[in-house]
Amino acid sequence: MNNNCIKKLRGGMAARMILAVPDDETEQDDRKAEQQAWHQLAPSDIPTDALAFEADALRKANVDFPAVPPRYRSTYFSHAFAGGYSAGYYSYIWSEVLDADTVEWFKENGGLKRENGDHFRETLLSRGGSDDALKLFKNFTGGDPDVTPLLKRRGLTKTAPGEAPAPSAPPK
Repeated sequence: MNNNCIKKLRGGMAARMILAVPDDETEQDDRKAEQQAWHQLAPSDIPTDALAFEADALRKANVDFPAVPPRYRSTYFSHAFAGGYSAGYYSYIWSEVLDADTVEWFKENGGLKRENGDHFRETLLSRGGSDDALKLFKNFTGGDPDVTPLLKRRGLTKTAPGEAPAPSAPPK
């Protein structure tokens, strides 16, 4: 997950995440924040209290939610520390960013119609591994990947004050 994605996911959204997205996605974000914290430690900074370290990492990433404690602990993820796996693991979220951005491109360009399908096939699908993947994606969408469609999909975008719906009257 790149730093722009991490910054957009931060900001006290834990409760909104719990309420707005399925548990597996929230749980993935918890694990990613925690594992990133482990991987960013210098060898001289390895903590002796793993549970305290986990709690601190989740708090710093704004994904701690005491009412819903983590289901998994760091020791459950030894495969992520064994070498090589972690890079592939984090590519999952990047794939979701590209997928959501691709769906958004189709929506912004008239949906599933022949010319859009042709463009998708000609600029991305048919090119396979013939060029840099990011370059092919940019050729398809006309720009850099954008995390915003994924955040919208997960219900994690902030609504500007002027765009927020008026509060509804309490039921009688």
